[in-house]
Order: sequence, then C-alpha cells, then structure tokens
Amino acid sequence: MDPAVGERATPPLAPISVGTVLADRYRLAARVAAGGMATIYRARDELLDRDVAVKVLHPHLAEEPSAFQRFQVEARAAAGLSSPHVVSVFDQGVEGLPFIVMEYVDGPSLRDVLALRHRLPPGEALAILEPVCAALARAHDAGLVHRDVKPENVLVASEDGTVKVADFGIARVLAAARITDSDMLVGSVHYLAPEVVLGGEASPASDQYAVGLVLFELLTGRKPFSGGSRQAVALRRSREPVPLPSRFVTGVGLRLDAVVAVATALDPKARYPDLLAFARALRDAVPQGPEAVLVPGRDATDGTLIIPYDALETAIIGASRPSAPLRDPAEPGAAAETAGAGDRRRPSRTLVLSCTAVLLTLAGLVSVVLPVRTVPAVAATTSGEAEAALVAAGLRPVIGAPVASTAVPEGLVLGTRPGAGARLRNGAAVSLTLSSGPQEVTVPSVLASDRDDAVARLQGPPYGFRVRVEEAHSATGAPAGTVQAQAPAAGESVDTGAAVVVNVSLGAPPVTVPELAGTERDAAQRRLTGAGLGAVFREEYSDLQPVPGRVIAQSPAAGEQVAGTSPVEVVVSRGPRTLVLPDLRLRPIEEARAALAALDLSVRVSEEPPPQFGPFVWGTPGLVERQSPAAGSEVVRGQEVVLSTWAAPAAPAPAP
Repeated sequence: MDPAVGERATPPLAPISVGTVLADRYRLAARVAAGGMATIYRARDELLDRDVAVKVLHPHLAEEPSAFQRFQVEARAAAGLSSPHVVSVFDQGVEGLPFIVMEYVDGPSLRDVLALRHRLPPGEALAILEPVCAALARAHDAGLVHRDVKPENVLVASEDGTVKVADFGIARVLAAARITDSDMLVGSVHYLAPEVVLGGEASPASDQYAVGLVLFELLTGRKPFSGGSRQAVALRRSREPVPLPSRFVTGVGLRLDAVVAVATALDPKARYPDLLAFARALRDAVPQGPEAVLVPGRDATDGTLIIPYDALETAIIGASRPSAPLRDPAEPGAAAETAGAGDRRRPSRTLVLSCTAVLLTLAGLVSVVLPVRTVPAVAATTSGEAEAALVAAGLRPVIGAPVASTAVPEGLVLGTRPGAGARLRNGAAVSLTLSSGPQEVTVPSVLASDRDDAVARLQGPPYGFRVRVEEAHSATGAPAGTVQAQAPAAGESVDTGAAVVVNVSLGAPPVTVPELAGTERDAAQRRLTGAGLGAVFREEYSDLQPVPGRVIAQSPAAGEQVAGTSPVEVVVSRGPRTLVLPDLRLRPIEEARAALAALDLSVRVSEEPPPQFGPFVWGTPGLVERQSPAAGSEVVRGQEVVLSTWAAPAAPAPAP
C-alpha cells in the first residue's frame, strides 16, 4: 500500500463502474448494492482468481477529508480481525475514489432469512447469534465497535452456512463526514442504543443493545417499537424498556425474557459485561441448545440452506467469564444484581491474554495430534447407511429434525451439516437431515386467475406442484388466458409436489361468419345471433344497392372463422348516392325546400326584385322562378341546390 495514500486529504475523483479494473487486478463484474456510505460491487481478483466484494466510497463522502481518512482507518482495523464469523477485508486503495476489497459472501442476509421464516424458535436464534456475539467480541477486544448491528449486516454463506458479520465501522465513517444535521441519527434507527440516541458515544454496550433487539426480532418476527417517524421511534426507545418477547409469542420462557431485558437495559452499565457473557446467558436460557436453521430456497420448495451450529471457536467461547444467574426482572433485587454486574472487578487484561495464548497454543497442538476427517457424501442413502459411512470416516453421526422434500423419498438423507467435503476434527459431530417425504397440503383455487399467476402460485411454496397446462375453448365465456378448470379441485388434500392440471381458456370456440349481402337489416341480425356472433351496423349510400336497408358489405367476410361472440361489422345501404334533380319551378318555396331535404340535398334560397313594366310587376313572389342545377341534372346527395324566387314588392310610399 502506498503510504502517501493515508496522508492525502482529498483524493481526485474519477468515475468507477462495472468493467473498471482497480489496482490492476480487481475487475468490477456487477453492482450488488448501494448504501449511505458506499457502492458494493462483485469483482474478480484476477491475480488470485477468486470472487471478491469491492466497496467504493461515495464521491460526496470522499470529498470530506475526515471521512476519507476514517474509511481507511476502519478498513485497516477490520482487516486486523481474524474470525471465521467476520467478513474478511483483503485490501484497500484509491483509484479516483477510495475502495476496500472484502470477502465475497454469496448468500442471504439475516433480513432475508426473516423474510422467509418470519420468526425463529429459540434454538435457531441461538445458532445465529452465538457466532454474531463471537465476531463482535473479537472486534471489541481489538478496540473496534461495529455501531450498525442489524439483520442486514449479518450474512450467511451459501456454501457452508457460516454466519458472518459485515460492515464494521460504517456509522463512524458517516459521522466523520458531517453529513447529518441536528435531527438526524447515524446508524439504523431501529437498533440504536438509548445512549447513542441521546448523543452519547457508541460502545461495546451499544453493540450489545443492538444484538438484544435482533434477538427480540428473531423470536417475535417484529420490531419492539414503531412510530410515525425515525425520530419518534428513537425517542421511544431512549425512554421505554424493550417489551418482553413472551408478550407477543408463545414458546419464549422467563429466562429468554430476562436475556432480552438485560441486553437491552436503558442503562449501559446494567447490561452484560460483554457479548461473550451475553452469549453464555443466551445458551443457558435455551436448554435444548442451538438448532440448525433451515432456510427454504426462493426458487424451489426443497431447496434448503442450512446454517450449522457447531462452528464456533472453542478458544474464544471458553475464555468468556461466567454470566450471572438469570432472574426474573420483576423479582425483588433482580435489577440491583444486574446493575452491579458491570462494576465487578475484572481480571487483568495481561492475564486474560496469557490464558488465551495458552489455549490457542494447545488448540494448535491438538490439531496436529488429532487426525482431520472429511465428511463423506451420504445424500439419498438410508439413515443406517449414512451413519455407518460417518462412523467409518471417524465422525459421530447425529440425527436431526426431518425436513419435507419432494425430491428425496421419506427416510432417506437430504444432506449433512456440515456438508460433504467439510474437514473436521476426529470424532466431530455431523448432523444428518432426513427427508420426511412430501407434506400434505390443501389445493388452492386458481379458477378465473391469469395463467401465469396460477402457475406461479401452484409451483411456489408451500405447494411445489408439478403443473401441466392444457388449453381449450370455453363454452361458458371464460376470457382467453384465464383458468377455467383445475384438477385436483380446490380444497382437496394432496402431497406437495403432486401433479396438478390447469385448463386455460382459449376464448369462445370459433364459428363461421354467415353470408349477409343483400339481406334486410333485421334478417342479417337474426343470422348473426343464430351463429353466436355480435353485430355492429352502420349505413352508407350505395349506387349499387338502391334499396335502402339492404346489406352492402360485412367484415369479417362470409366464410371466415372467428371466435364466438366476436362482433361483425355490417354496412347497410341508405339508397343510391346520385339522383336526377326534379323540376321544382312554380312550386312554393317551402314545398320545394322540403322535397330537396328528403333527397339529402342542401337548399339555398335566393330572392330577387321582380321586374316591373310601368305600373305592372312581373311574376309571383314565393314561388320557385328558377333552379340551379336545372331540372333533370344528375346530382350527388348533399349537393347544394339554389332556388330563385321573386321578392315581395315594397309597400307604396304614403301620400304627402
């Protein structure tokens, strides 16, 4: 790493996107996510030929010298953490923008697990939170506070189900960037400790509070507080104790309630001394111990991700201090006993480090003396065959809870935890997951549903049906593309993965359009109705069909095949378009006007002064004197005809 990088106050900014190669080795392949601090890319380390995750600081944060320097400091601190439950940091650098290269975890977050499972039983919550506590405890020992513990920052590796904590120190970088104002809070508002909400510094105790809230959410499937705004939620949490999980769900006993109450105490001094004590108290509160977490796949009902529960480092857990006996918070003296836990004298840090070093050395010697065993592939075998294969491999088989599957018959092995190929110490336990076979479900109704929606519902959880689509014309008028029948019928009980047939409508059956030309309008209507077709009539003038009311055209044409109930456009004659103009001379103007209007001709009357010969006036006012065009002329309907008449003579002037 170039030492000058850490001294640069403000790095030069340059665009970074998919396809960019950083440090001549990290080729950005896809944009994975973006948050308040950085954009995360999946990249290929072309030097070591492996996938990595690259976090690139946002430009507006890189321009802040304090945030830029804090980004590097946090990266170095996180890189110093050594734990299988912490997302590893491999490298960092600056190419236009600062970036960190991290381990790429291809798997869901704990938020995704909650979305699929809603809530978890205590044993499964313990299996997830023990490694989280171990990771955070290791960070706290190194002087690093996470500050943003939440389900989104707990990842599960799809390869082996290892739980990993990601994004150490992000909230601290955001705070250093001074991007918040007086009424904004750095971090995830639903998991901030009360002392942080009130302006105090984040500490290992505030990380513990966040883990306590995550435990509450795992057990209940809900957050403990809600409000109209982020500030309202934070304010409630700074004043109100977290409610007990047993208020919302069954199966959570007094001891688990007490663990949540202590870890989320409003006073940081009343919480557990550290996260290892929290983890031990949580294990003591779950008598059955940790249980493997089964996460159903999103794309198939039998696709399952298994989070193991036996991957914790015994050296770390063994070094934790015994936790105080858990008591009901409502009992007299319980609060005082808990509050005093943080004030007890702790052993010398030098002594703890020395003991830890001895334990790690002994663990290393044991790993040399004891042989390493490889988990054999036993999927789809019987439990007896699988147990024999594990014993032969020097491992200890344990039968776990069965899981429904349509792919593996009942009684056969679905898989192992850890998976085939995993390397374990001699005599280590391997959990066998057996198939319980298909699960009985009730067939839902998909009648009248859209084809794609119906298939998606039947194939999705919890059904996993094998759907066959058939198509047929509908005699009942079901719209094309909708389900008009299904088998088995809705309400029947069948096994998951069973075959289901849905019949999708192609619309009404096709019919032949009848011949309508030359028929009367009413007769045409009867023919179409008899064929199961609709009719849309319109009128046009026709010189070829002078008889009004007769059909002169149709669409579709006679003989074509169309879907039933389809409309047929029918054109009916209004009579001929051209006609011979009659002789209207010497007829009263109004009578002539009416005769022309009946022929769909336009009329304009022109009045002229009558000619006079001395005292005599020629012609009769009000009668047609002339017409234009002349009588006998061929005209087109709508054409204008001018009628000329004499105007009435003016009244004589009065005598003087």
